[in-house]
Amino acid sequence: MIKDSESGRVLADLCDEGDTYVAARGGKGGMGNPHFSSSTNRTPRFATKGKLGDEHWLRIELKLIADIGLVGLPNAGKSTLLSQLSAANPKIAPYPFTTLEPQLGVLNFKHQEPCIIADIPGLVEGAHEGVGLGHTFLRHVERTRILLHVIDISSETVSEDFQIIENELRAYQADLVDRTQFLVLNKKDLLEPEELQKLEGYFADLGQQTLTISGLTGEGIHGVKAVLESTIDDLRHEDELAARASQESTQKTLETVLRKPEQD
Repeated sequence: MIKDSESGRVLADLCDEGDTYVAARGGKGGMGNPHFSSSTNRTPRFATKGKLGDEHWLRIELKLIADIGLVGLPNAGKSTLLSQLSAANPKIAPYPFTTLEPQLGVLNFKHQEPCIIADIPGLVEGAHEGVGLGHTFLRHVERTRILLHVIDISSETVSEDFQIIENELRAYQADLVDRTQFLVLNKKDLLEPEELQKLEGYFADLGQQTLTISGLTGEGIHGVKAVLESTIDDLRHEDELAARASQESTQKTLETVLRKPEQD
């Protein structure tokens, strides 16, 4: 994304392969001394200067393009989940902010084209204002179509942890909370069945689609893959229908334009 440095105005959004943008045009070149040669002046000793080109300051922002984004508090288990869903090998350690930059992995399906997963560094309260690693990395979830909100259900403040991330996403960009989202309840191996059932019921009452896993043991990972494959399939089908409708609309408009002279 290319922006004007002073006003912040978006000049170009290069999100498709092959997209280009001329940020500044060079000045017109001057004429060298051969241009002024003639039969009477075979070796002219003068030339003209070129004109100055465009000059201005730009800000270029990188936003990763991924189908699925992993969000959550530090140490929720996002990196572990990424390593279970793909062949990525992110750094995993028992302390906050282990992931200092977005990590990408490729999720392969049995009956679908693969998709890209982005592991976003852990967010904390106030991230939308730059607290912690802040919006430096929040922007990378803007392009994602599915959000996996990973929660450490062994935490004593599970409901508060969930609300913190939801509030940060909403404060950063309101429509992020309206994306297709699944709540991944991680570390089920640390809870008793009764506690786990109570938590699942709590989030179900909130209208959340939950997936319960243990990133450490791999329990529940196949279920996550199956849900993601089905969801990605539905989203791609919607894209195809939208593209077809757009193409038909363009064709009808073109036919209407071509008919008008005949009617006149």
